[in-house]
Amino acid sequence: MKLVSIFLCICVGQAISELFQNGDFESSQFTGNWQCSSCHLTLTTDHVSGHHGGQITQRSATWAGLRYDVHVSTGKTYVIKGYIKLMSKAPEVMYHRVQVMISGRDSNGHTQYITVGEDRHVQKEFGWTEIGGDIVLSSGRLTSVTVYIQVDNKDVNYMVDSMSMKELQHDSQWKSKANARIEANRKSNINIKITNGHGIDTSNLQIELNQTKNAFAFGTAVNADAIHDPAQTGYQDFFYNNFEWAVLENALKWRLMEWTQGHPNFDRALGAINAMHDRGIKIRGHNMYWAADQSVPKWLAPMTQQQLLQAMHTHLNDMISHTRGKLEHWDVNNEDIHGNYFARHLNNPNITMDMFDWMHQAEPALKLFLNDFNVVSSHYSTTAYKEHVRRFKESKTPIYGAGIQSHFTGSNHDMTTVEYRLNKVAEVGLPLWITELTVDDNNENNKADQLEDLLTLYFSHPLVEGVLLWGYSDQHVYSQSIALTHGANNTPNAAGRRYQQLYRKWRTHVTGSLHNQTIRGFKGEYTLRIKSHGKTIESHTFALTDATTTVSVNLSGSAAQAYSYTVIT
Repeated sequence: MKLVSIFLCICVGQAISELFQNGDFESSQFTGNWQCSSCHLTLTTDHVSGHHGGQITQRSATWAGLRYDVHVSTGKTYVIKGYIKLMSKAPEVMYHRVQVMISGRDSNGHTQYITVGEDRHVQKEFGWTEIGGDIVLSSGRLTSVTVYIQVDNKDVNYMVDSMSMKELQHDSQWKSKANARIEANRKSNINIKITNGHGIDTSNLQIELNQTKNAFAFGTAVNADAIHDPAQTGYQDFFYNNFEWAVLENALKWRLMEWTQGHPNFDRALGAINAMHDRGIKIRGHNMYWAADQSVPKWLAPMTQQQLLQAMHTHLNDMISHTRGKLEHWDVNNEDIHGNYFARHLNNPNITMDMFDWMHQAEPALKLFLNDFNVVSSHYSTTAYKEHVRRFKESKTPIYGAGIQSHFTGSNHDMTTVEYRLNKVAEVGLPLWITELTVDDNNENNKADQLEDLLTLYFSHPLVEGVLLWGYSDQHVYSQSIALTHGANNTPNAAGRRYQQLYRKWRTHVTGSLHNQTIRGFKGEYTLRIKSHGKTIESHTFALTDATTTVSVNLSGSAAQAYSYTVIT
């Protein structure tokens, strides 16, 4: 595959904060900096910042374009960022794929190609679109490197601006900073105030403060059959003891629930939903539509556009009529920065936005999500997803949040890089949900450590509202190496035990004597019991939110025998 190139020579050099000079294209002196191969580079007054951008025209091939010579160091992680604006589009296409890539020869003389980031669905109508990603330039991996921006058709001219390349510094203190954010952001104060105007002896009175629900969502994907099968109590016990949210792994997916047109099977999903709903579990809907060709019902293939639209509306209306009021969220068109089945067959690049509108009209209370992969677990789609989410927000589409799947393979992921990617999506300002967290590693101790790191980072981020694992039991997961429990009894392995430890660590439980005090607790729902000689004599519930909650206990009458109690928030 040939590419439009920005050249990058790898050699040992001094560390500098910004490696691209004149990346804002304010100067027309391109010699030694920006150059154009088999194309024409000029300045334009169209820009992202400053007063000018770079304009690339007269491209003779798909590889024709900019290049930049720069000195960097191997063994470092670099972030490449910039903006592109398509000036035209090829006939009879809705959008173009734009890739930031690097290529170079390794020590054996073999050429390697590595994708830094790609956006498969850039439209001319988008205007300026951010592109880029992060890449580790491993020592000895490549002896020289070329960084490319590829636009998939040579007849498409484009502009660039605000190009930047910086080293991403590893932060060895990331975890202590994350734990400090958890303490600051995930907790609030509970003030217990005692009014004892009658001088009652309180020496035999105690309080027991128990958090019953977490404001942050801890959940998992579940198997629709196992969650209410009387023979699988081990599976159910582990679920109900360790999670407060759920998502059905497969039972709500259109292709799987309606294998034959006109014969959808809602019973399987509803059996699971009702069983969990009765136990107070909150449930995400996954998914109404799926953008990947292999994930749509096969019987859609021969339909005309009008027939396809009718089938989509029928599916949505049937689904909502069965699940109304039972689900908190829906993933609307799963993985649509990677797939385009509905957009392609309906010749509508904005069909996902239409889907959001349909669903919002059908059930306004639902919180609607985009959901995609390779967003934080790799560098391929971080920037593309951020831009996708931004466009939905700015277009006033009824989107609530961005789902980030988070499937990790192996251990020792650099958490500074994961945090950078998470923060990139967070720039849009919408709530974030980690919807399908897995760590695929056969070494259970390594998996436990990686899971702890990821959960700590996610729990610490102010825009992340919840984390759902993509299953836990080795009886019901797509890969044995992601499991947290083994066997019919669901005995936790090292990673499962680590999850349990964190789940309990991030809840508040306090017992002690009854006196004026301030308790810093995790946000969520609480039960406060007042006990006398170990016996509960009063019990009340309250919710701890961002604001300090004051619990006033007013005592009257003989000691521990009669008193009044109020909760003030």
